[in-house]
Amino acid sequence: MVTEKSKHPRIGILGGSFDPVHRTHVDLAERARDALGLDRVLLIPAAHPPHKLDRRLSSDADRLAMLKLALEGREGLEVDDRELRRGGISYTIDTVEDLLAQYPGAEIYLIIGGDNLADIAGWRRFPDLARQVILVAFRRPGSPQDVPLALRETPGLTMEVLAAPLSAVSSTEIRKRAAEGASLAGLVPPPVAEYIRRKRLYGANK
Repeated sequence: MVTEKSKHPRIGILGGSFDPVHRTHVDLAERARDALGLDRVLLIPAAHPPHKLDRRLSSDADRLAMLKLALEGREGLEVDDRELRRGGISYTIDTVEDLLAQYPGAEIYLIIGGDNLADIAGWRRFPDLARQVILVAFRRPGSPQDVPLALRETPGLTMEVLAAPLSAVSSTEIRKRAAEGASLAGLVPPPVAEYIRRKRLYGANK
């Protein structure tokens, strides 16, 4: 017998450049999975993020390999490479509509950091996006709790607000530490740190 839940899966999506994937990415995915009872959380590396067109990213192969290492053994967390396969600029609305075509009736939970709340209303075709996803925003303790007016006035928008980890990690910081030869312990999963060292990414060990 097919259950209602299996017919209409609850799928979380967390996108980004993942250059590299780090501890906070994994933590957010797991927190959303557990808090919202998601069946799966897809971490989706962008081919060309629209807000980072001026920065050269590590290769698709390296970013994908690091994601797979980071998620190994983590139940319900999966790597999805559809944006890399699609190529070009990666727009969230295209990915959501692709997922809904693949999983008709699915509930799509778009996971973002609280710092994206200020500009998400300007994302490509945001009114369409808002009608097709449940927006999941992580807010750091002590940060303003007000939802921007542009979001509050978006028809059909449903939003969940969750507490973000106390300690946030940035990919920029990790790349800088790797270039300096500093330890990445506690910042990225150990297999990812070893991959960065072995492949000499970001100037590591040069």
